[in-house]
Amino acid sequence: MKRTVRIAITTAQLLAIAALAIVEGLSGYRAGVMQYLYFKKIHYLETLYSPGHLGWHLVFLSICVLVIIMLTNGRQRKQHLVRYTVACCALAAAYLVPWFHGLNSYAHLLIVLEGCAAAECIGAWAAS
Repeated sequence: MKRTVRIAITTAQLLAIAALAIVEGLSGYRAGVMQYLYFKKIHYLETLYSPGHLGWHLVFLSICVLVIIMLTNGRQRKQHLVRYTVACCALAAAYLVPWFHGLNSYAHLLIVLEGCAAAECIGAWAAS
């Protein structure tokens, strides 16, 4: 059961990232896709990812770390913390590397990476 949940979460994460890559590729060919992504990027960056809300995102990530530590023990804790750290490093790279800011699907990338971090918390909860 635990292994099945872990595989399902990892598969969902990979599919979400692959879907973003496909949508970003389509935005170069389809004007409607590009317009939608650009509009949502501006909307999310002004509302959800404004500088005032970034503190709340850090609080969310910190709570996820505490959940992983409290729900797991020993070897499982190490596995979940490593996976969570990878998700957080990818999220930090998306915030800090200017190349990501130019993507039409930038805001969606941030949402997916935060979802991946949350999925690791759910995986830690399911494994306990």
